[in-house]
Amino acid sequence: MSNALGGRIFTEGSDAIGYGSSQGTNNSVIQDSILSNYIITPCQQDKAGAGSFEVVATVAGAGIGITNIVVIAAILWGGRKLHKATFFCICNLAVADMLAGFLLLWIFGLQKILLPFRTPQSELVQKSIWTMTVWSSMLSQLVIAIDRYCYVTKGSPGDGGISRSTRKSDIWGNRKRKRLIKAGIGLTWLVPIVTYALPVATAWNCVDSCFCVIPSNSTSDVFYMVCEPVQTCS
Repeated sequence: MSNALGGRIFTEGSDAIGYGSSQGTNNSVIQDSILSNYIITPCQQDKAGAGSFEVVATVAGAGIGITNIVVIAAILWGGRKLHKATFFCICNLAVADMLAGFLLLWIFGLQKILLPFRTPQSELVQKSIWTMTVWSSMLSQLVIAIDRYCYVTKGSPGDGGISRSTRKSDIWGNRKRKRLIKAGIGLTWLVPIVTYALPVATAWNCVDSCFCVIPSNSTSDVFYMVCEPVQTCS
């Protein structure tokens, strides 16, 4: 059962602790102290029912995902009036929010039912992808804000509210605007991928130097696995 946690499991009294492979002298000292106080025991399957936080997160994730699907469908099939640069940004924001919502539904809801055993590696990948989508959503909002600012201050050919004689259409014209927005949309995904996906793909992380605390003070055979770093990543 040790493979389910990516490390060994130790118990003493009402607590159980497991840890992964060591990295450096400091980790070895910590692990030796753990070994001196705990004995090997199998890990129990997580069969706990959903708590209030899991219920709220599951409902919120489903709601966020479904509503953003509606937004994406409305923009894609809403006619040419919605096929403009601004709505490209809104559609990109909806895609990021949809993925974040469904990942929230999976991580805190469906995963507990379908995959009761969770390894540190799987937790790292899932949480990194979820964080990546959330950051992409935040960057998408920044792109929309910049686009709106440039649209108001510099104008665009055919826009109302600014006379044609004073409108700087050559600076913020439709073609240039679309190119810049496409580049901005690309950056909203490139930056999170480089920041969160590469550390996971290249093993540039602390997943091998973590231990799992499994409280066993419950009257039932229910254990909760929480991974925390043994030392700060450098």
